[in-house]
Amino acid sequence: MKQIRKVGIIRQRGQFTIPDAIRDAAVWLKENGAVVITLVTPTRLEIEPLKEGNGKVVQETTDWETIWKRMEEVRKLPGKYKGSLSEFIISDRQTRR
Repeated sequence: MKQIRKVGIIRQRGQFTIPDAIRDAAVWLKENGAVVITLVTPTRLEIEPLKEGNGKVVQETTDWETIWKRMEEVRKLPGKYKGSLSEFIISDRQTRR
């Protein structure tokens, strides 16, 4: 494969946009795709797709669209707790110390 070299900018909070030419060449670089970033040397990073134990790329084996839809459905379900979820979490964490 021919090496592609492009310039990107690291933005606020460490956000980095991978240039189009590189995303087009690496089909596993998809929106919401999970990647593993390794600091190889102080001046070199390596980015590769997240893989399952069987070696399959997570993006290829996970139906993220369905997962996100189900999460939205669960958030809409009525719960038994009446009140602020934030207050419940704070209270729960304080009692577990």
